[in-house]
Parts: sequence; structure tokens; C-alpha cells
Amino acid sequence: MVTLYGIGRYTGNRLVPALAYRDYRYMWLGISAGDSASWAMVVARAWLALTLADQNASTWVGLTIFAAMIPYVIVVPFVGLLADRMIRRNLLAWTLVINLTQAVTMAVLALSGAIELWHLVLLSFVSGSARAAQYTASYSMVANLVPKKDLINGYVLESVTFHASRLVGPGLIAPIMATIDPGWVFVLCSGLYIIGLYMTLQIRTVSTGVVEPSKGMIHNLLAGLRYTYSHRPLLLIMLLIFFHCSLTMSFESLLPVISDVRFDAGGNGVVYMMMAIGGGALVGSLWVGSIRGERLRGQLLLITGVLSALAPIAFAVAPSLPIGMLATATMGAFQAAFMVITAVIVQLMVPDAIRGRISSIYILHAGGIMAFANLGNGALADVFDPGWLLAIAGPTFLVVMAVSIIASTMRRIYITGATVRVGAEGY
Repeated sequence: MVTLYGIGRYTGNRLVPALAYRDYRYMWLGISAGDSASWAMVVARAWLALTLADQNASTWVGLTIFAAMIPYVIVVPFVGLLADRMIRRNLLAWTLVINLTQAVTMAVLALSGAIELWHLVLLSFVSGSARAAQYTASYSMVANLVPKKDLINGYVLESVTFHASRLVGPGLIAPIMATIDPGWVFVLCSGLYIIGLYMTLQIRTVSTGVVEPSKGMIHNLLAGLRYTYSHRPLLLIMLLIFFHCSLTMSFESLLPVISDVRFDAGGNGVVYMMMAIGGGALVGSLWVGSIRGERLRGQLLLITGVLSALAPIAFAVAPSLPIGMLATATMGAFQAAFMVITAVIVQLMVPDAIRGRISSIYILHAGGIMAFANLGNGALADVFDPGWLLAIAGPTFLVVMAVSIIASTMRRIYITGATVRVGAEGY
């Protein structure tokens, strides 16, 4: 007889087996709260930048998002080393403390009416630095909290959290943006960071990587780069991530101007489109997360890459907010699915001793390039129709996907999904 308990148990075993492990569950809840707060703040800061700027408003939006993402280039290599050197749980906790501090500061400035554009840029940089460290620490911890048989699901859920929080965070602040002072968004975010910090402090597992004590900081810092660029499969995956994130995922700086000028929907339009992206990302991530076979995973990498290239074209020509939300949901679904697959492939390739630094390299190739791409898109949107920017970027990535098939290594991954380790446990 089929019961609700039986259905729930089957669904849990199939979709979220990693949540059965206590410490992983606490980490997942902690980063879910933190990520939701961070995406809510991205939306609120972008809208504040658009409304505070007297001229070149879209450029200021791009600059604010750039400040939040440039730490993925500047800070990530150092926190990757820290994730292999210090207790990873402690590093994760400190990232939430820093983000809580900047959220409280934003709340005070916004509610007092003292907020200025330079505040947005500076605090975006602080928030982005903490967030970059959070991703590095949490990605590094997964293999320490989940046994090998459920490791893929652990990384899938980690990626699901990142993408789905774009639905939860903006969804929580939608009533605030519509009815009261947006400054209260930062109060809500402060509460989410407190929840995330509490959950993180419940983790008992003590884990670190391996740093060669006889070598200097620079040697250990560059170990991740040397490892990545000396192994062809890992290098090609990283390059694919680089182009995917720069061409198909760097559109946050375009949302405020599209909402305001094309859809006449104001700040709520930005929230609703970000929620649509998050909703699509949640569906796409969970769908990919249920895939167990390597061969199918490799084929889906190719398919989702192609669809990620086509989806921005639909958004580029969307005539209204509802159609724009449908287009952004489609973008979110295929982009998240693509990123989940690449994250799993990378983590299955690398040894734990250097996992923190490899995770930082992954984040650098993804978030780092998005900083510059969002800055460029924000500046260009003051001159050109943002629809044209989307219409050009999507087909360009389609060309990248076509070129990637030429490489025998990538072709083998697309056909067989092979994700063998690229090196020994030592490095």
C-alpha cells in the first residue's frame, strides 16, 4: 500500500539523500538562509542605485553589482587557501558574521535616509567578499560531511541552494519593496544571516585540507591554479564555465533598466524577474539532481549549454513583464542545470587535499568574470537597448558550445559523461 510516508521516504532517498546527514543538513540550512539574504540584497541594492543616481543610472547599477562580484577575482584565491588551512566550519561562520555586520549597516543607513551611492558600492564589495568566501568554504566542506555514495547529491543540493535562493530571497522582500521603505529589506536580511550563523555553529565535523608547511604562502596559493591548468579535462571545463557565466548569466545589471523602461514595472518588476529566475533554477537544478547515470549527465551538459545560449534571445524580445518572467524562468532553469552539472564534474575530478583551492578557482571562473560582464553590460545599457546585448551574447555562447565539441576531451565528456579523477590524492 502506498502511503504519504512511503512517498516522502522514496522522494527523500531519490532527491535529497544528503540531507539525512546531520552536519550536512545544518550546513545546507545555514547557507540557504545566507544565500537568500544575499540575493535579496542584490535586488535591493540594484534598485536603490537606479533610484539614487541622477544620471548614468544603469552604469551605477552595473558598478554596484561589479563591486559585489569583483571579490570573486581578488578575494577567492586567498579564501581557497584558508579553506585548506583553517577549520572550514569556522571560516563559513566568519563569512556570515561579516555579512550580518554589513546588512545591519545598510539597514541603519537606508532607514535614516543617509544612504549614498558610494555606500552601496563599498558595502557591496564587503558583502561580495564574504559571499565569495562562503561559497569556497561550503563547497570544500561537502565531501567532509557526506559519504561517497551520496556525494553527488550533496554537491547538487549545494548548487540548488545557490540558484533557488534567487526565488526565496527576492520573494521574501517583494511585499516590502511594494509597500514600505526598502530599508526594511536589510533588516530582514540581517535576520536571515543570524539564522544562517546559528545553523553553521551547530556543525560538529572538523575538517581542513592539506597545505605544505615547508612551502611559502605564494606556492600554496598558486597550487590550485597550477593543478587546474595542468590537467586538460579540468581546464576545458573551467573555460566552458568562464564563457557560460560571462555570456549567458551576467544580466543582473540589465534587469532594473528593462523593468523600468520596457515593462514600466519599477522595483517590483526586478523582484518578480529575479524570482522567476530562481523558480526556473530550482526546477532545473532538482531535475538534474535526480540524474544518476554519467552518460546522461554528459549529454545533458551539452543540451543545457545549447539551451542556455538560446534562452536569452527570448528575453531580449519579450514585450511584457509576464512574458519576460517566463523567459527569465527558462533562462534560470537551463543555466542552473548547466552549472550544477559542471560543479559536480569538477568536484568529482579533484582530490580533497586541494579541494578548497580548486573550489576557489571554480568560483573565480564563474563569479569573477560575471563582475566585469555586469559592469560592462550596465555601462552599455546607458547607450544601447539591453535587448540587443542579450541577443548578441546568447548566440555567441552557442558558437562556444559548437567549438567545444571539436576538443576530443569535451566530446568524450558529452558522450560518456566520464568524470575520472585528473590526479592522485597528492599534488
